[in-house]
Order: sequence, then C-alpha cells, then structure tokens
Amino acid sequence: MQEKVNNYNCVIAFIIVYVSSFSNALAQSHEEPFKVLRHEEDYSYLKNDTNKLKLLDRIKYIDFHSGFFLSIGGELRYQYEHYKNEDWGDVPSDDKNGYLLQRVMLHADFKFKNYVSVFAQLKSGIVYGKETPVGPPDKNELDFHQLYLEAIPWQDSTRKLMLRAGRFELLYGTGRLIAVSDMPNNRINFQGGLIRYNTPQSNTEMFLVRPVLNKMFVFDDLVDYNAWLGGVYHKNNLTAATGGDIYYFYSKKDSATFEKGTARQVRHTIGAKYYSKYKKYFNYDLEFSYQFGSFGNKPISSYYFSNELSYALANVKTVPTFTFGSNIIAGNDNNRRFMGTFDALYPRPYFGLAAPIGPANLINLHPGFRFYPKKRLIIAIEFDWMWRYSTDDALYNPSVDISRPDDNSDSRFVGTQYILECDYQINRNFSMLLGYSVCPPGGFISDTGNGKVLFFLLARISYKF
Repeated sequence: MQEKVNNYNCVIAFIIVYVSSFSNALAQSHEEPFKVLRHEEDYSYLKNDTNKLKLLDRIKYIDFHSGFFLSIGGELRYQYEHYKNEDWGDVPSDDKNGYLLQRVMLHADFKFKNYVSVFAQLKSGIVYGKETPVGPPDKNELDFHQLYLEAIPWQDSTRKLMLRAGRFELLYGTGRLIAVSDMPNNRINFQGGLIRYNTPQSNTEMFLVRPVLNKMFVFDDLVDYNAWLGGVYHKNNLTAATGGDIYYFYSKKDSATFEKGTARQVRHTIGAKYYSKYKKYFNYDLEFSYQFGSFGNKPISSYYFSNELSYALANVKTVPTFTFGSNIIAGNDNNRRFMGTFDALYPRPYFGLAAPIGPANLINLHPGFRFYPKKRLIIAIEFDWMWRYSTDDALYNPSVDISRPDDNSDSRFVGTQYILECDYQINRNFSMLLGYSVCPPGGFISDTGNGKVLFFLLARISYKF
C-alpha cells in the first residue's frame, strides 16, 4: 500500500510541476495572496473576465452555465528538517542526514450561484528518510482533509447568513487557541457544524464540532468521539485602523492529561483581543483569556496574556522593523485548591521552529528584528527566553501534551532560542523558507534530561495554485 500511495504522490507532484512549467501560467493575473483557509477564496470575479487566457485562471473558474461553476486548487510542499540533539538530546535519533516531508493537497469548490457550495479537499503527507518514530503529525498517506456542504439561506446587500456542515478547518485570531497548525504535514481539522453572520462591520461565528484524529494510512482518519469543541467568536472593526474580538469557547474531553494527573475535563474559555490593522509604523496585538470549569473533581481557574508589538522604519528602503512579544500562560500550583494549568485547546506552534514547547505553564520574552532586502523577501532574527510559570508543573509541547515532567526540579528557566529565518515569496504561487535555530538549555532542561544544545535546520519550498 505504501508503494501505491508513493506512486500516486509522484503522479500528482508531476502534474503540478508540469502545469507550473508554463511560464505564462505561472503568474496568475489575480495577484491577491492565497488565503490560509483555502475555502475562503472567491474566484467568481473571473466570470466576467475577458482575459482568462492563463491556464491557472481557467481552472479557478470553470463555468458550467446555469449558475454552476467549479474552482480547483492545491498545494505541493517539500520540507527538509534536520535536528541535532532533538529535545535537547533526549530523543535518540539515527537521522544523521535529516529527513524530507512531502505534503500534497488538492481541492475542488463546486458552487451554485454563490448560494450553495460543496467543498472537498484531499491531503497526503509522506515522510522520507526519518528513522525515529513517525506519527500522524507528519504521515497521513491519503484522506479527506475537508468535505462539507455550505448554504446561504438569507442575504441582502450588506448582510449574510451562512450554514456549514461536514469536515472543515477553523482559525480564530492569530491561532493562539484554535488554528490549522501549518508547520507539520497534517493540519488540524474538525467535523461538525458552523453558522456565520456577516455585516460590513463585524463577523460572528458559532460552531459545535469534534476534532478529527489524523491516522497514518489510507482513508482511516477518525472523529474523536471523546471530545467536543464549541463556541462563539465575534470579530468587530472598531475603526478603520483597529479591531476588537471577543469570544467564548467550550471544550470537553473525557480524558485530559496534565502534570496534575488524568481526568475528565470541561473548560470554558472567555477572552478578548485588541489589535491594529497594518499601520505604517506602530502595530500591536493584545489578547487575554480566562478559563474556568472542572478537571475531575477540582475546579479550574487559569489565564493567558499575550502581546505582540512592532515598530517599522517605514521610510527606509528595506523597512527595518523591531518586534517584541511576550506571553504569560498559567501553570498549576500544588498549594492551591484549583487546577491552574492553562489549556490552549488546538493552537498553532508558538515558540520558534525547533523547541518542543507549547502554550502552557510558560512565561516568555520574544524580541526580534526583520527587514526586506528586496520585494517579497523577509529576513528575520528572533530571540526567545523561556521560564516555567510554576515549578510545580510540567513543560508542555505544542499540542499541550506533557513534554517533560516536573521531576521535582526547582528551576524555572527552560532555555533560550536564537532563530534566523529567510522567507521568500518568489511569486504568487512559489515560496521558499529557510530557518535555523540554536537552543541552549536552561536549568530545568539540564535537571530533567541530557541538557545538550539543540540545533535545527529547516528548508521548505511550496507551490500553490
């Protein structure tokens, strides 16, 4: 079966590369960037385009007349990764030369007069050359990533009501709590229902879903019937230059594991976010969340605060930009009667490329600097200093699973991370990313493991259409 799937991937990859070899088709006439959520792209404007001569424009709007049209898109991504002393030397590895991750995604969006839509997206993630254990985040030979029916039962000139049912992605804010998590081969997806109400000034979504468990083989993904996720997210344009979001999330897991133990968990998360919209010089993004509920027979009380600030010298040719971020993410204190570990639900990776650190029981400072030596090329230098919020709690990974138990260590300092990234958007379709990280361990890592310096190299090339 593995050989058949690899052959299938090679055929798909060849088709994509062959299509992209047409220089006239390479640069599509519509220069708007592809969206993180591909199902939000709208190519109905091509209906009246008299210059649809480019191949990739043609498959973006295939007119069947009588109001029916089809849009096709996809992605081919190769990502090379190489660790030295993975998890600060605690993961035994024979991957001396690194390994290669291949992602292939292909979607079709079939619409009728923008009132009814069926969206289907296939995914395939394969790992080459990795000797250490391979799991679902990297390997999923073939499955439906998204498959849903969407309808718009009511709309007028400025407002719209949309209903969706099936399997789909969710992304709110900058993905601190609910995200697609694009770094691994397999993105996060859910199955259930969603209602959206749009006005010119706001967007409100209500949803109730179960997470999808990614498996490693062909059409074997499962719905996680031991968990629920629901909520309301309201996004509001406060002014032309600022926005404010408020939200409530409900999460239930029949079995959740933290340093405090394993128990049935019900969490309620309320939060607010205030941010600027790409101002010329100074930008900011502030977010606060509070959680309550129950973990076994104990009440939950926890919180999270994050800020991201940037100042750009916009009048300088290379637009040098200074950035600063910080996070305070609560952990558990054994001297208190409640469960204090914050659960970030289904987040994106927060803290750099390499370190197996997630948003729980953590305080971090994150200064950085980036500049644009040429159009579409970004070079960034970043630093991370990380401490445990509570010395009674563990260190958690990006999926909010225990990465390293407390082991009675009194040290707070987790470590430092130095990051260099070069991100080049060659054109609308092709992009490249090169990243290198060095992570010296802190006292907690040395107390609880080998404590070696972690090195990580990443090289990625991606083609989207």
